[in-house]
Amino acid sequence: GRGAHRAHHKTRFIRFGQPGGCDITGIRLPGQRIEIEVKRRGKRPTFIQEEWLGEMSRYGAIAFWCDSIDDCMTKWEAATKPA
Repeated sequence: GRGAHRAHHKTRFIRFGQPGGCDITGIRLPGQRIEIEVKRRGKRPTFIQEEWLGEMSRYGAIAFWCDSIDDCMTKWEAATKPA
């Protein structure tokens, strides 16, 4: 990830987190990790972002990318649908 830091009328970006790490990350009860990469409409994740999502999925996380709120909701509902 990255964030903007503004001091003395200058803006610079500060990178943080793991390379490929997602925009939205968290944990839902009962302790399942959530990783969501958000892209602009029509854009796709980078190779390293796709690798991150795949690795998180292999560890049991809900992990996906989306390029709209509708896409996100569809993927969320599919990932959290009871078996």
